[in-house]
Amino acid sequence: MTDCLLEEASLVRKLSIGELETYLIDKGFTETAASKLKENEIDGWSLLKLQERHLAELGLSMGQRIKLMEYISHLTAENPETADDFPTLVYPEDNGSESTLNGCNSMMNCHSILKEQLTSSLKDTESVGHIGDGLIPKQEIDPELLENSVPSLRNGKNLAQLVKHFQLFQPQEAVNVDEELDVISILKSEPAGLRIVESYYGKPFPISVEDRQIIIRLTVQYMTKVIGHLYPSSEIKEKLAMKIVEAFPSLALNRPGLNPYSYLYNKGTTSGFIDTRLKTMRKSLPLNERKRRSCDNPQPKVRKLKHRMTTDDAAAAAAATGESPLHFDEADLEQKVMWLRENPTSVETETTIMEFMQDTFQYRKLQIDRELVNATMILQKYPRFIDFDNGRLIYADFLHRYPRAGHFGENFTQKYARKIFRLAAFYRMPIEDCRDSCLQALMLSLKLFPSVRKIKKIPLASIVEHFIVFRSENTDLDLFPKTKPPHLEQPFLLCLGSFNDPKHYYLIVDECAIPCGSECENAFQILIASFFTFGMEYPLFISQWYQFFEEAVFNIRETSCNNVASFTATLESLPQ
Repeated sequence: MTDCLLEEASLVRKLSIGELETYLIDKGFTETAASKLKENEIDGWSLLKLQERHLAELGLSMGQRIKLMEYISHLTAENPETADDFPTLVYPEDNGSESTLNGCNSMMNCHSILKEQLTSSLKDTESVGHIGDGLIPKQEIDPELLENSVPSLRNGKNLAQLVKHFQLFQPQEAVNVDEELDVISILKSEPAGLRIVESYYGKPFPISVEDRQIIIRLTVQYMTKVIGHLYPSSEIKEKLAMKIVEAFPSLALNRPGLNPYSYLYNKGTTSGFIDTRLKTMRKSLPLNERKRRSCDNPQPKVRKLKHRMTTDDAAAAAAATGESPLHFDEADLEQKVMWLRENPTSVETETTIMEFMQDTFQYRKLQIDRELVNATMILQKYPRFIDFDNGRLIYADFLHRYPRAGHFGENFTQKYARKIFRLAAFYRMPIEDCRDSCLQALMLSLKLFPSVRKIKKIPLASIVEHFIVFRSENTDLDLFPKTKPPHLEQPFLLCLGSFNDPKHYYLIVDECAIPCGSECENAFQILIASFFTFGMEYPLFISQWYQFFEEAVFNIRETSCNNVASFTATLESLPQ
């Protein structure tokens, strides 16, 4: 067995129940398997003793049982430190009959016998003397240590190894997080942290992304130093997150259903900035101790492909329209689709178009999922998306899908826009003049967003073009969608005019320019809705920025990514 493997086995043996759960998840085992072990109070030492029948009794799947058994065998193979055999002991009352600790009816009785044998052997030695193959200092043997430990030992192991095991398996002293994790004291011990305390502690200022990263780095580093390894339990990580928010209330996230520190550490999803920092620190560990790819899914992670209709979405939409998503009168619906295709928008047809588009919503979503695989095919089948009231039908489909979606004007224009201007002023970011205040606030929010600010190799102007492109008023709207810059990921907005004086907005989807009116507020709502209506994916560079609007403005996402929650918390810490 290699030294690295011995070190890993030694590390696993010392893990507590909670620490083992975190460790196994980081090793790539499923959360279900890890939680099953935690529910049955399996710690690191117990893990190495498990057999296949034990895992079956826990209710683990066959695949997870096989993988766990292979991992346990991997750690215990040829390793006397983790072998399953216990030393053979003699029971006085059984007149010499032999039994092992593993088969003892009373663990306390077995342990007492073991302690007695060890203590008796030690009394026959000098202060320091040879016992078997080992050199044992007599004064290091603590009877209480023997009383409180039940190690894994092999038959015939010499007493030196036996005592070594009793010492090795002493539980680490529990971390008193209330005393040890004093965030302000931790930060004051470092120059960078001291500057942060002097700048922000007790003051109503938003904390910059860079300073928040320093807070996480210093506190996580201190936490791992206190516990002695890089796999803290979820309870300790959660306590640290709480302590950070208590010290700096401006970092608190005010979202219904979420803890104010959930983006620092979310116990339910085992994610957050604290976990991200720990994963970075673990890169310094030997390869065999780092996180491995999931045992269940060895494929590399990929981005979410498209905003397709889920079962929950369909149920909500069906409840809003009063129509079952599973049963259609296909002949009747096809007649309505044909009528929609053959009758352009006019004053006379407007009411019928709205009615038929609502009637065919579930049918249309089924077609999009099965047949209409791109936006061009959708627009050919439903051309009223193009010419009806500045994109209103695109947003109507979005509202059918999310009938409880928040109002953009109330949640962004009135709630966040002023705070975005305040945040830009705090960072001393130049604010360009713009006739459309909504466009101005959206542009600032994009430039201020944490994941966008981290991008260094791509010019900001190129990133902005994934959201909106400005062209002169005489731009050929038939030609532009066909000759748009190849680096742009659609859909995006085309604004005729300039940033200072925008005139008209268009949604660019495939080779089509859909009019969205002269107000950015309406155009941006159509843009957001188009990703869902046409089943498109967000542009990679600004995907989290779009998620901010899903979560904080439209309220259609329950889970929060770290950068979104951090940005939301920063805005909410500012006065109106």
